[in-house]
Amino acid sequence: MKIQLFADSACDLHASYFSQEELELIPLKVHIKGNEYEDLIGIDAKELYKEIRSGEVPKTSQASPVLLEEKFTQLAESGKSGIYIAFSSELSGTYQTAVMIRDQVKETLPTLDLTIIDSKCASLGYGLVVKEALKAINSNLPKEEIVELAKEHANSMEHLFTVEDLDYLAKGGRVSKASAFVGGLLNIKPLLHVEDGKLIPLEKLRGKKSCLLVYLT
Repeated sequence: MKIQLFADSACDLHASYFSQEELELIPLKVHIKGNEYEDLIGIDAKELYKEIRSGEVPKTSQASPVLLEEKFTQLAESGKSGIYIAFSSELSGTYQTAVMIRDQVKETLPTLDLTIIDSKCASLGYGLVVKEALKAINSNLPKEEIVELAKEHANSMEHLFTVEDLDYLAKGGRVSKASAFVGGLLNIKPLLHVEDGKLIPLEKLRGKKSCLLVYLT
């Protein structure tokens, strides 16, 4: 029997990918203009960026515990085995909530067979781990091998990126407002990566060209 793979919307894979593949979506929540949306379902990236450019500051929250319970209950009742690769536990509470809900479901449905992996990854780095796990499932590898492969890919994933504007890092508490202000004046671009699931600054560089040179080398 094929293994059911779960991933949350923080993996930044397109909604069509979830519908085309045997991949179960667990959407995180997006809060904007006083409304709450399910990520990828109620609002997509284009709409979100449009709102940001107009001056809105969206906030996000972890996946719904009620939805997790529904998904895990359905898995147990189907008799399938499952793997949920979750967004980094250092950046969201979704992993911890998923573990708690799984254990609760198992109390009433002890046949539930679900392995939850803390990817310690974010964005498309996380998405690449999910895609590799799906390839392994489609190759009919045993569950134990798929879990180990997913963990291996997650542990070796390198994230390296910068941002155009420090203001949103300040609003998210990643840098101080003073640093964001000075950085904006000096055209500072922080070079960032993810280390053990946490967002870590590597360097502060002047201008986008400096960042691109670092990427290329």
